[in-house]
Amino acid sequence: MQTCPLCKELNGNNRDVCLKCGTPLKGKAPPCIITTGHNVEGYKVVKYHGIVYGKTTFSDLFFYQEKPKEEASFNSALLKATQSLLDQAAKKGANAVIGINTQFYNTGTGALGIKLMVCILSGTAVTVISD
Repeated sequence: MQTCPLCKELNGNNRDVCLKCGTPLKGKAPPCIITTGHNVEGYKVVKYHGIVYGKTTFSDLFFYQEKPKEEASFNSALLKATQSLLDQAAKKGANAVIGINTQFYNTGTGALGIKLMVCILSGTAVTVISD
C-alpha cells in the first residue's frame, strides 16, 4: 500500500495517483492528458490547478520554403509551445490540461525585415482520476 503525501489516504501499489485527491504517487506524475474539450471521457476532475500556457516565437521564413519544410517549421513551433504548457502543468501537479486553445499571431517585422510569429496555447491544468 502507498500513502498519499498530501491527504495521507492509503492507495494500492499499482496506482499512479491518489484515489481521494488525485496527487501523483510513486514520485512521478502519470502521463498528461491534453484536450480541447472541457472534460475527459471516463475521468472525473478532482482538482483545478489554474490556467497554464505555452508560448514560442518563430519567423515566417518557412512561408518561403518548400512545402515539407514549411510544415515541419510550423509543427516544431506548435510542439515547443505544447511542451512549455505541459511543463507548467506538471509543476502545478496536474495530470491533465483541458480547454486547450491555440492561437497564432504575427507580431510585426523584426530585424532584416523578417516577420515574427508567436504560437500560444492555453488551458486549465487539472487533476483527473478514472471514473
